[in-house]
Amino acid sequence: MRLTLLALLLLPGLSVSTQDFEDYEWVRFDTTNSPIKSNFIHDIAPLGAGRAYVSCHGKLYYIEEDVWQEVSIPFDYENGFVYGIEKGGDNLYIVVRDPHFLLRYDLNLKTWEKTELPGLGLEMVVNDEGVVVLALHFGAPYFLCQIKDGVVSQVPPPREKSEDVLGLEIAPNGDLLVGYRQGFFRYYPEEDGTYRSVSDRVSELSFYDFAHDSKGKLWATSFTTLQLHGFENGRWEKYSGGPEALKYDWNGEWKYIAYTLLVLPDDRILVSSQTHTGFGVFDGYNWEAHIAPNDDDFSGLYRIYADQEGWIWGTTPHSGLMIFRPMEK
Repeated sequence: MRLTLLALLLLPGLSVSTQDFEDYEWVRFDTTNSPIKSNFIHDIAPLGAGRAYVSCHGKLYYIEEDVWQEVSIPFDYENGFVYGIEKGGDNLYIVVRDPHFLLRYDLNLKTWEKTELPGLGLEMVVNDEGVVVLALHFGAPYFLCQIKDGVVSQVPPPREKSEDVLGLEIAPNGDLLVGYRQGFFRYYPEEDGTYRSVSDRVSELSFYDFAHDSKGKLWATSFTTLQLHGFENGRWEKYSGGPEALKYDWNGEWKYIAYTLLVLPDDRILVSSQTHTGFGVFDGYNWEAHIAPNDDDFSGLYRIYADQEGWIWGTTPHSGLMIFRPMEK
């Protein structure tokens, strides 16, 4: 899950109104200028003011004003591997694999809690009631579970056999949106914030990532079509095309391969690319491209996040941590 910049506008101290990238620059952190041991960045949890937690090569790092330090985790996970991280309220949630467990780190009290998991958590979201929803992997099938007050329970699958979970998101009204490989589903919350009710199928398409704009329109990037889609008034619309500078020869077709997205304060949609270290910005009619220098590995910008100051943070599998931020004056 990632907060939209629209949601961040409601947070104290936000200095961004309309996002203008003209005076922005790319900053790259990799094995040559930081303590990370690999350029494969798994996940990021931005805190604002140039601060973020980063998971890389099985370790958890904290970065502030471009200074890195490894975070010491007070649990024995000698053979473990830090994977996904997610900020929810005043807590940082951390998925560890081999063995599988979820850590909750209170950012104010600096205390830790540990919950064992029945599988590897690959996707994670946290709602306003502090319920953590995880897509767990058991080799082949996926399984949705939720954790409330340290108790792990199952989120009912939409069918007898659930396929891969590609993405999770908490809607503005608290609904849980799940992008399964076999379709896009909505779960409704119970009074305690957990999800038990039968889900509704929103689309037969499968989606990687999704978020709402200020008018309530749902935007999503599709695993099925590899394009950006929008949903409003009960109807889906596909937005083909994309910025020319980010297009790629995909099975003989020159196209923009959309991946993850953010909604900007002015309702433009920022969409990362699976084939370039960069992203496109769509205003409903036109696209613009922003590409990092020396984009030569065609590995893509995977997960993207925004902080309160409007910095864009991105993970890559080969190029390290990418930050797109205002130039220093």
